[in-house]
Amino acid sequence: MFKSILFGEMNKNKSFIFTILIAIIIISTFLIYGQVYYFKFINLDDLMYVEMADSNIKYYDRTTLEDISSSWKKFRHPYYMPFTHLSYKLDAFLYGVDNPGGFHVTNMFLHSLNSLLVFYLLYVLTADKWKSFFVAILFTVHPQHVEAVAWIAERKEVLAAFFGLMALSFYIKYTKEDRNLATREYSNKTRYYLLAILFFIFSLLSKPMWITFPCLLLLLDWWPMERFKRRSITYVLKEKIPFFLISIIFFIVHYITSDNLLLDMIEGGPRQYYVHAVDQVPFMQRVGNSFVVYMIYFWKSFFPYTFTGYYPYPMSPLPLWKICVAGFSIAAITSSVIFYIRQKPYLLIGWLWFLGTLFPCIGILNTGGEGIFIGDRWTYLPHIGLYIAIVWGVSSVIIKKNNFYKKIFILLSLLIILSYGYSAYHHTTFWKDPVKLWSKSLESDQNKHFVHFLLGSAYYTEFRDIDKTMESWEEAHRQNQEEPYYLLKIGNLQNSLDRTEYAWHFYNKILYTKRTSKKLSTMIGIYALEHGRYYDAEKFFKHAIKIPIRYENNRTHFLPHLYLSYMYLLNHRDMETIRHYEKFLTVFPGDRDQACDYTFHIFKENMKALYRAYCYGPPLPEIL
Repeated sequence: MFKSILFGEMNKNKSFIFTILIAIIIISTFLIYGQVYYFKFINLDDLMYVEMADSNIKYYDRTTLEDISSSWKKFRHPYYMPFTHLSYKLDAFLYGVDNPGGFHVTNMFLHSLNSLLVFYLLYVLTADKWKSFFVAILFTVHPQHVEAVAWIAERKEVLAAFFGLMALSFYIKYTKEDRNLATREYSNKTRYYLLAILFFIFSLLSKPMWITFPCLLLLLDWWPMERFKRRSITYVLKEKIPFFLISIIFFIVHYITSDNLLLDMIEGGPRQYYVHAVDQVPFMQRVGNSFVVYMIYFWKSFFPYTFTGYYPYPMSPLPLWKICVAGFSIAAITSSVIFYIRQKPYLLIGWLWFLGTLFPCIGILNTGGEGIFIGDRWTYLPHIGLYIAIVWGVSSVIIKKNNFYKKIFILLSLLIILSYGYSAYHHTTFWKDPVKLWSKSLESDQNKHFVHFLLGSAYYTEFRDIDKTMESWEEAHRQNQEEPYYLLKIGNLQNSLDRTEYAWHFYNKILYTKRTSKKLSTMIGIYALEHGRYYDAEKFFKHAIKIPIRYENNRTHFLPHLYLSYMYLLNHRDMETIRHYEKFLTVFPGDRDQACDYTFHIFKENMKALYRAYCYGPPLPEIL
């Protein structure tokens, strides 16, 4: 059935071969990724997208229309991707939120569909089944794609690819209708064009990775479709205007709403947690680093056997010789493919596909704020172009050789596919559970403070191993002593063990870290106030007041003044009480009645006559 849908226009005599090739792609996907059904959630982003860990309240445990509409309101997680959130809701409805295997299977299914679409699209574009198949099977088994498939949180990558490839398929149908328009009385040209736009939008609503799609269409117009020979440049550019406008709109939306977030921490900590703000790195340093990033991705495309894991963005400058070598290599490759542009245009097209679609992920622009230097998942789309250049380029050389060399080429090709497939299977096993994943990530480099933190969290969640949890978190703090959240987690763990004074030893260290959080300091102050530690509460509230507001729409920046006022009231310090309550009324983002309602809602029976005087008595100046 699937074969007939994809290859219905092909010669029926070839149907058996295509059936075998399709089966190889599907079986390869299952052999590598079938194991993911038994895997667990990873404690990085999976929990944010699939479940709310605190209070056992799940994100996607409901199926109301209000819940579905809420997916369109999530702007900062860390992309605007309502379709991805909807896919999680669908999985939760089908499998339940406590069944990670179901979520994993959906990723595997999407990867299988994407691999088949790559095969189909390249065959339709070039009519060369063997080269198209080789690109598709490389796409299927390449170890760098494991991260996008085996990580539930990377649903956005495979889902965006599915819609993007579908958009490309409709665009190809549109170009065929456009070419044959003069010989037909009726054409589906407009319908295919609108469908291409629609699925392009769907892709961007899954993840803005395909924002360079209009440029990709221009590359394909050049080769293999060769539309510039039949249509004017003006005509081809005009039909791309809607695609470029959509890309610009989504870029603006993403840039405005991007919160530079890595993880939305929910276990009693701050809702906003900053691991790396890439925009803190000087712009020219990021440009230099981008050359190195490109060459690392290029190298790993051929030799993907080393597991990357979590690779944080380097805040200090890279060695100059690395930047120079990488820049020279990129320039040399680009010059070479330009030199062969007439004889072998696929080399330049594939290379520009690789460079262009990777551009949003090389760190020049802080898109998503993930603070990652190298992410294997980001090669999912760029690799298609690189494989096209490699496969078509190598084939153009081999085809001129005798049968002996052709047999050697076929044998080497099989060995490469098998080695990639085995490596992909092996890399997939690392994603079985978070302890195994983060332990493996630390094998290559122990200097990853955030990975130590994640490993400690995994030890606690999976095994309740207090000793290993504390060891990992203390190592994270040792490597990055300016991160207040590590101190908070260590203090919380000590509190749970009834080591109160030891816990406050770590809490108080937060007051002296360079990295600050207004919300975190306020929360610790409230906790101290609730437990009668007025001295500690006063320190944290005053600390919070000194921290500048990071976002204009932060509606909780008034809380330190309000709680300080309440604390001073309990301790009969009337002048301080009046001063901070007046400040609270000044910064509260609403009118006086709303401020009073907010005050009563928080303090309820603890309210005193002073507050009633502010809200229902004489005007404020008369009281003062």
